[in-house]
Amino acid sequence: MADTVSVFIPLIATAIATAVGGFGAIWGIYTYREGQKLKRKEILFPLIDELVNSKRMFLAKAIFDDFTCNIPDFSAEESELDKMVIEDIKKPEVIREYYHADKLSKILRDHHKKGDVTNLHEILVRASFDAIVKFYAKLEYLKDIHLLREDEVEYFRYYYDKLQHNEAVKNYVGDYGLSLKFTLFENTKRKDDRKS
Repeated sequence: MADTVSVFIPLIATAIATAVGGFGAIWGIYTYREGQKLKRKEILFPLIDELVNSKRMFLAKAIFDDFTCNIPDFSAEESELDKMVIEDIKKPEVIREYYHADKLSKILRDHHKKGDVTNLHEILVRASFDAIVKFYAKLEYLKDIHLLREDEVEYFRYYYDKLQHNEAVKNYVGDYGLSLKFTLFENTKRKDDRKS
């Protein structure tokens, strides 16, 4: 009987150690995944906030949306150019002349070939498109290095599609060698497309 007990004691000890080790591994994996989720949120939420609230991207988004997008809060301490935007958006004639998608091929022209850009309205539009192009280039980079997943970038698709399908914007990106590659959704299908 003593021999039987002495055989089972090491087996029981091994089983307990294995169970504790297994539980520890499972707990480690769980806490690692939770930490990864938190890190992803720390990356993703500021990007969403930047897209929604950026004053620099406002004109580009407004031009694509015929000024139906949210207007960011401009304070009294804004720069002179920001004050100009605030005043301009109250004037339909200025919106039609400078802040319209039909005018982008003229405004986003290659200034080396088609004339300098000296008009302040055009400078504002170009600065806004620079900001949104840089923003989406940053998203492409973050996705390329696996800090953003396919399902996480879906939120950003709307304006990306608008940029990608606008010839003036694509020419602007190409003419100036900007870092936007239009690859953010290269391997991603829309949810609607997956159903069929």
